[in-house]
Amino acid sequence: KSIVLQYGTETTTVLLALAVINFNRLREKGKNRWCRFLLWGLPARNCGSKILLLNAFAVTTLLVSLLAHYCFAQTLWGKYSFHHINNLPDQTGTVRALKAKLAPGARVLASERLRNHFMYEHPTADFSRPRRVGDFLVLALHDRLMDSPEKLETVRRGIAADPRIIPVASASSENKHFAVFKVTDGSEKSSIPSLPTVPAEIFERTGVPVPVPAVHSEFKIRYLFRNGRHVFLIRLDRVPDYDVDFGFEISGSWGRRSRIVPFGWGLYPAYSCPAGSVFVIEQEAPPAGNIRCFCAERQASRFKP
Repeated sequence: KSIVLQYGTETTTVLLALAVINFNRLREKGKNRWCRFLLWGLPARNCGSKILLLNAFAVTTLLVSLLAHYCFAQTLWGKYSFHHINNLPDQTGTVRALKAKLAPGARVLASERLRNHFMYEHPTADFSRPRRVGDFLVLALHDRLMDSPEKLETVRRGIAADPRIIPVASASSENKHFAVFKVTDGSEKSSIPSLPTVPAEIFERTGVPVPVPAVHSEFKIRYLFRNGRHVFLIRLDRVPDYDVDFGFEISGSWGRRSRIVPFGWGLYPAYSCPAGSVFVIEQEAPPAGNIRCFCAERQASRFKP
């Protein structure tokens, strides 16, 4: 829908083709009022020289080519290096899982980076735009490059406060997490249940306690290992006025695993859940000798009256 959404290779190819076509026209006709700037400062008697004009155009083309190589080349000195992109994990499966949850033709509200994946099958708009019934919101919860934390958390708090917006799906890949919501007329219910509530006395009898910094005293964490899985249970003793990401690191002779997960998979922020709610995370791995957990307050998620 717009050439600026294509990669530099395609854009440069189009521009190069246009340059060749117009250079050929210049060679055949000899004069072009749009190319007079190439002869700036030259004696007026030489400005009509076809050879001089072509030489000036050739030098300019060479300089532009060198600059284009610096900006777009996939070399060690080129700024358009593809190496770091090529080494990133393939996210095709994650994108397909998100698309499968959307109704055909429905409008998708998402960040600029995510909109590119949906714009050929769905009308799209920025995720902060006014919502209407039938819209789907697709949020990248850890895309700091495209979304300011203030903008993202303001939208998330608005979603949590609106009962007409229901969670549809969540998806994770590495430490990237996505949440999908649907705007309804209030009559539709989510197929994703809210987090279960567990009495404190039952919670205290499950697994072993994990220390939590005093700054996050609203949370209690317990850990157990069962059926080849490391299980972390995070309980809200009190409802906080902010949201958190939960992280853990387990290691042993077999290696190390680490993970960061938004509370409630990003569908149910901590500040929207009642006291006693328990969020469960499981990680398949061999028994570990070292286990470390932490809660990190999500930037800009704290309530501001």
